[in-house]
Amino acid sequence: MRKTLIILTLLFVNITSKSVFSQCAPPSAFSELDINNVSAGLMNGGDLWWDGIGLPKYEYPKYSGRLALFAGAIWLSALDDNGKLLTSAMKYRNTGYEFYPGPINSTTGTVSSNSCIVFDRFWEIHRIEIQNHLNNVTLGMPVPLSQIDDAILQWPAKGNTHFNNYVIQDDLAPFKDFNNNGIYDPENGDYPDIKGDQAIFWVINDIGGVHGITNGDPIGVEVHFLAYAYYNPSSALNDATFYDIKVIKKTTGNASDFYMGLFVDPDLGNPADDFIGCDTLTNSGFAYNGDAFDDDQSGRPGYGQNTPIISTTFLNKTMNSFSSPTYAPNATGDAVSPVHYRNYLKGFWRDGTAKTIGGTGFGGTIPTSFMYFSNPASPSPAWSEVSVGNAPGDRRYIQSTGPYSLNWMEPFDISFVTIAHNVMGSNDVSVSVIPTISQIAQLYTDTLASGNKYDFALGINPIDESSIAIYPNPVTHILTIDLKNLNGGNIRIVDVNGREVYQGNANPNSQVLNIDMSIYENGFYVLSVEVNDEKRFYKILNSHK
Repeated sequence: MRKTLIILTLLFVNITSKSVFSQCAPPSAFSELDINNVSAGLMNGGDLWWDGIGLPKYEYPKYSGRLALFAGAIWLSALDDNGKLLTSAMKYRNTGYEFYPGPINSTTGTVSSNSCIVFDRFWEIHRIEIQNHLNNVTLGMPVPLSQIDDAILQWPAKGNTHFNNYVIQDDLAPFKDFNNNGIYDPENGDYPDIKGDQAIFWVINDIGGVHGITNGDPIGVEVHFLAYAYYNPSSALNDATFYDIKVIKKTTGNASDFYMGLFVDPDLGNPADDFIGCDTLTNSGFAYNGDAFDDDQSGRPGYGQNTPIISTTFLNKTMNSFSSPTYAPNATGDAVSPVHYRNYLKGFWRDGTAKTIGGTGFGGTIPTSFMYFSNPASPSPAWSEVSVGNAPGDRRYIQSTGPYSLNWMEPFDISFVTIAHNVMGSNDVSVSVIPTISQIAQLYTDTLASGNKYDFALGINPIDESSIAIYPNPVTHILTIDLKNLNGGNIRIVDVNGREVYQGNANPNSQVLNIDMSIYENGFYVLSVEVNDEKRFYKILNSHK
C-alpha cells in the first residue's frame, strides 16, 4: 500500500475571542487515487487535484504525463442564527487556508491541538483488503489482530480502540457494524464501508485557524471526504473518480441559506486554449479544448488532436448555478471577500449583478444563473463559448447547489463524479459526454436504491446485488436464499466462532434454497454466497424461540 506523504509541523493552541478558533498547523498531507486510468492528487485542505504549491496532479491517461485539471476546491457559505454571513471557501494556498485537519468535538465545539496532528493524513483502503478480512471473519471471531491489515485496523471509525493517539467519540469514517454495538471493532467482524476498488478517507474542519483566503468567519463545520474509484477497463468507470462529501455543523447554533460549490480549474494539457460550459439536465460543468490542436506549453505536454473533455457532475444534488469568473479586477473577476464568494454561489457575478444570456454573460437583458449552457457543437443562437466567438484561454468555473438548512449535527451529503471523456477532439457533448454522464449518474442512483454501496453493477463484480434475495432477516425458522438469475452458487454459513454449520449448492434450475435455522443456536451468523470465484457476505441474525 502506498505510503501517504505526511509533513508534520509543530502545532500550538491559541484560542482567540472567537471560541470556535484554534491555531492548527496548515494541512500538509497528500495522497493519490490511482486504481484506474486516472491518477488524481488529493490534498487535505479543502482543495483537490494539485500538489498545494503549483503543479497539477490530475493525470489522464495515467502514466501519459498529460494533465486534465490543475486544481479544485469546495466553497461553503451560510448565515448564522442572527443572519451573519459565514464563509469557508478554498482556492489556492498563496494567501492562506480555510480548512484544517481533524474533526470537531461535538460536546465542546472545538478542535484539539492533538487532533490537528493526528488527522493530518489520509486513510487508504482497497476492496481486496476488505475481502481478505471477511474471509478471515468466516474462520472465527475474534479475528487475531495479527491477521488484520493495518488499513482496516487503523480505520478512523467511531470507538476504534486500535486507532492511535486519539479517542474517536463521534461518527467519523463509515463502517459496517457487524455486531450492532455502535463502535468499530474489526476483530469482531466490522469493516470499512467503502465504495469502489480503492477508497481514501480524510476529515477536515473550518475552525482550526484563520481564514486566509476569504477573510470570513467560519461556519463551524466538520467535513468528511471519501474519494473512490473503480478498476474496470471495459467501461467509462475506468476514466472516473468519485467524491462523497459530508458537511456537519458541530459548533453551537444552526446555519441557514447554506450553499455549497465546487471550484474547478481545468487545464486540458495546455491551459491557455480551453473553453468551459455546462449541462443543466445532468447537473454538470465541463471543459473542452478551444482550438483544433492542443499544443505543449512550458514543458507540459498537450493532448494534440485528441483532447478529452473533462466534466464534474453533482450526483445527488441539483446544480443551481454555473459561473466562470474572469481574471479582470472588476464585477466579473475573482472573489476576494465573503460577499463575493456568496454571490458566485448564488449564481450572480461577484458584485451581485445578475449574469445574462449571451456574449460573456455580462451586460445583457435576460438574466440567468447558468453560463454557456448550450452544446458547443450547436450554432448560434445557442449560447456556448464557440457560438459567441470567444478567444480560448485559461478558464475556471464554479458549480453550486443550494440553498439548504444546515442544522446542528444534521449531516449534509453531496456526491460528485469527475469524468475524462475520450472524444477524439470533438466538442459535441451530445454524442458521448452527456450520455456517459447520464449512464454513470443512473448507476449511482440505482446502486443507492439497491442498498449495495460496495460497487456498481457495470461489470465490476459478476454477483449483482439485485440478483440475490435473502429473507427473512432476522430469521426465526426458515431462511430463504433466492439467487434469481444467477447460475447456481455455493452457500456457506458459519457461526461467530468460525464453525461451519451449513454448506450447500443452489440448484441452477430452481436457484432457491430454504434452510432451517431453528436447529441452530440463536445469535449472529455469516452467510457467504460464491459465484465464479466472487463472494458476497451477509450478516444473519438467528432469533427463534
